[in-house]
Amino acid sequence: MASTPAIVRLPHTAIDQQRWDACVQAAPNGLLYSLSGYLNHISPGWQGLVYGDYEAVMPLPMKRKWGMPYVWQPWGLAQGGVSSKNGQMLTPAFIAALGSSLRYGTLDLNETDQLPDTSMGTCQLRTNLVLPLDRPYTEIAAGYTDDAKKNLRRADRQHLQEVFNDVPVAVVARLYKTQYGAVNAAAHSQQLEALAGAGEWLLQQGLGFTIGIHASDDNELLAAALFGYYKHRLYYLLGAPTQRGRQQQAVYFLLDTVIQQYAQQAMLLDFEGSDIETVAAFYRRFGPVNRPYPSWHINQLPWPLRWLKK
Repeated sequence: MASTPAIVRLPHTAIDQQRWDACVQAAPNGLLYSLSGYLNHISPGWQGLVYGDYEAVMPLPMKRKWGMPYVWQPWGLAQGGVSSKNGQMLTPAFIAALGSSLRYGTLDLNETDQLPDTSMGTCQLRTNLVLPLDRPYTEIAAGYTDDAKKNLRRADRQHLQEVFNDVPVAVVARLYKTQYGAVNAAAHSQQLEALAGAGEWLLQQGLGFTIGIHASDDNELLAAALFGYYKHRLYYLLGAPTQRGRQQQAVYFLLDTVIQQYAQQAMLLDFEGSDIETVAAFYRRFGPVNRPYPSWHINQLPWPLRWLKK
């Protein structure tokens, strides 16, 4: 009788990134976030759990504090979890393999992962809104809320103009920091630089694009966004308007333009969340559905550190 393949935890230097990516590509649930090149930017030095001969993999974004390694969830890595070539549900085995050697951390899994055993930690479901695009645009747009339709009519009156791939990723990142830096501390840290670096890599690999929305009268940039593109899924990774763009509803126009561009294709537009109700409320105006994913937290620190890190 053949033995069950082992799940091994590999340091970054021991991971065969080509075989890792082949697993993610072959996996029915393989997501852009699990590609090695993307991880290299988002979480330099990431580790991984590997099942057998790269039949299934799970990335481990790692950090150290007080000399102790722990897993963390970097900005720009909305889902992780297990990518399995044959679709096997291996989440419990992967979590057990990780839990035996991990004392602290938070790890977002993916929408196809089973809920982990809560005896090894706590788990919550996180919101992720996605919009199926495999329908005519008119049918998709009919599902917009009245508020979205009203704001799109306001945007149309401005005669805004869209241009794909004319905005550098650095400009998108700078615009995001200007508009949202006051409410998102990550925008002031190396995490924004890491996400911008990942975006540049995606564009180099043909796995992403940028889009800019411009004023028709003076060509001023009013909004810009970065999207990832992988295996029939669009990822809204980063985007923001200028103050003038906000007044002219440029982000509504931007998202509607992308939806028109990819309508009637077997794709999902992934809004990447959100558990922030005001953000989720904005995305819901485009008629998406919720595909939640588990977020697993473990705290096996000795007392009193366990109490301090609650």
